Amino acid sequence: GNPDATSVDLHKKVWDDNFCAVWHLENTRDSTSNENHGSITGSSTNWVSGQFGQALEIINKGLIQNIPSSFDNSISSELTIDCWVNWYGDDPNWPYGAYIFDGRDSGYNGGFKFYILDNGIVRFFTIYQTGLQIIQSNSPISNNIWTHIAILFDYPSQNLRLFINGVEENSITATHNYYDSALSAAIGNNRWGPIDGQYRPLN
Repeated sequence: GNPDATSVDLHKKVWDDNFCAVWHLENTRDSTSNENHGSITGSSTNWVSGQFGQALEIINKGLIQNIPSSFDNSISSELTIDCWVNWYGDDPNWPYGAYIFDGRDSGYNGGFKFYILDNGIVRFFTIYQTGLQIIQSNSPISNNIWTHIAILFDYPSQNLRLFINGVEENSITATHNYYDSALSAAIGNNRWGPIDGQYRPLN
């Protein structure tokens, strides 16, 4: 409230080395010093009023892609992902899930996928070269309301936990370390969509 105060932007000092990336989605830039910036491609992405300022609306073939494959290189045994989503519900034009974050490697050799099933169940899995560790919510999220979703992967404690609006929805045993992906990642859609045409917009 001080009109004489100088505007100071120190976002790279706010998000320390424990953060791989932070996307506020008022743009596609990563606020950490890692600079894991993405780029908007495809159709149907709009800037709208969000939970804390601007947000990116992703429907149809829109996505944020080209997030550097190195974004998860430092992850080996512990990982937290959290986000705010305002899901419109299943998109009949693109069934089979709404992708929040797609960080899969080719041939399912590493990385993870974080998405909402058509029925509103939230699902997350990590890929450990010979299989998947899958966790999903016990109840669906609601349509057209801001929802906070968080994943906590802690291999040393053998915990993989899923939270919705701060309440633990499910917990399973984490059986493997995290295997990073050698491919770029995408927010809001299937990372392979521009290649295979099988888009899965967050909607």
